[in-house]
Amino acid sequence: MRKETKEMLKRASIIDDHVHLSVHAKSRAKIEELDRSMVENSIDAVIALAAYFPRKTGSITNEQILSLTKNYDNIVVFGSLDAENNLQKGVLELGKLLTEDRIVGIKLYPGYQFVYPNDKKLDEVYELAAKFGVPVMFHSGLAYKSPGGIRFSRPIYFDDVADKFPELKMIISHLGDPDIRQATAVAHKNPNVYLDFSGLVSNTTKNQERSEKWKRKNEEYITETIANVMIDLMGTEKIIFGTDWPISSHKAYLSLVDSLEERLDLDSKEKEQILAGNILKVLGVKK
Repeated sequence: MRKETKEMLKRASIIDDHVHLSVHAKSRAKIEELDRSMVENSIDAVIALAAYFPRKTGSITNEQILSLTKNYDNIVVFGSLDAENNLQKGVLELGKLLTEDRIVGIKLYPGYQFVYPNDKKLDEVYELAAKFGVPVMFHSGLAYKSPGGIRFSRPIYFDDVADKFPELKMIISHLGDPDIRQATAVAHKNPNVYLDFSGLVSNTTKNQERSEKWKRKNEEYITETIANVMIDLMGTEKIIFGTDWPISSHKAYLSLVDSLEERLDLDSKEKEQILAGNILKVLGVKK
């Protein structure tokens, strides 16, 4: 990791580990909108994720996302690859980007690419990440919109990867929803596995079309769900703040963290772990 990137992250109090950008004209995932949301909600840094979706729209290549973010020092990138169709090409590209210090991690998309995370052919991706000391983040749980293969993204398969590569830091996104207890068990068992709770709270823009009653009920349910995960994990050391912006808003997610603070009587250290400390640990950045 570049020295200036590391210093920026050290200063950050709130880091969103899970945002998406797009090069499509009609998409809401514009970098200017992301920057505006970060300023309005005091988000110090974010991790933007490259995505290769052979079966659906929304792909953004490594070079495209790096080009979009090049003038934003507080946006760092996880690279990705088409693990289903162009694995070797993707591994070579990721190796080059890691050598050049242009990415700080790798994102894989089981469920959108029909490859199980414990497939042996992905071992070279994990070996590459371990070699450079960077984490691998996985989409897990639901595959929104067809075609998507939920069976490929069940959290139980990450346990095999964690066992085989104990030195590899791993992030299971979305708490593995709907298999949340399964994801919690994998994180509890494996010291190298962390969970982010991105994409679980509906965007406030969409919620305006619903009754306040159902918006409130959704937030109460998600708050209780995440609180139970933390109780099962016996603390906050494995939980990472992420939103899945623009699918979910920064405002809604900061409100969620406040609700968790109240529900679990979190102290300042525990809240800091969720908002920044744990992702810094995964990235190998010491304050």
